[in-house]
Amino acid sequence: MFCRIWDVRVCDPMVAVLDAWKDLMPAWMLTHVLEQLVFPKLQAEVDAWNPLTDTVPIHAWIHPWLPLMGL
Repeated sequence: MFCRIWDVRVCDPMVAVLDAWKDLMPAWMLTHVLEQLVFPKLQAEVDAWNPLTDTVPIHAWIHPWLPLMGL
């Protein structure tokens, strides 16, 4: 449930939770959480992002995910 109610643009709490748990859960489980819960929500927000009207730059809420993405 927690993974469904977080705000993509306020990513630090969710990144911190997953970062704290990543060494405690099997790799397949982290992959599943990212692929099924996080990435679809990020993709939807990226698709909806409008650089002309949005006050929050996209890199501010995408870059924190890069280490968990393996990038």
